[in-house]
Amino acid sequence: MTPDRATAAINVALTDLNEDHALRMVLQSRDDLRANPDARAAWCHRSAEAHGLNLDALLRAVIGREFGDDPPTWTIADPLPDDWMPADPFRTDDQVRNQTPKWLARCRIYIAERVLQTA
Repeated sequence: MTPDRATAAINVALTDLNEDHALRMVLQSRDDLRANPDARAAWCHRSAEAHGLNLDALLRAVIGREFGDDPPTWTIADPLPDDWMPADPFRTDDQVRNQTPKWLARCRIYIAERVLQTA
């Protein structure tokens, strides 16, 4: 997957009003990047943004995190203007906040660490 393909998949999911699938596309993008380190160069540039501000911010955050100290410039962004917490049927809002990694909470995105794990 490339940033533009990931963005397109997220946008299709959002057009279908399926935020859960869009979230899975963000995580799948991260997993593809992890599985194929040779693809890192393809992730350095992006020409499109996700239609949903929250999902775009999440994609920026997780991909930027994968690059560590030298993230692509497109992944660097200000925190969201408002807190965003996708629905979590297994945790209360307080539990989600307490279980969100600090690097993600700095973006004002609250998703429990367990939800971010795919393996």
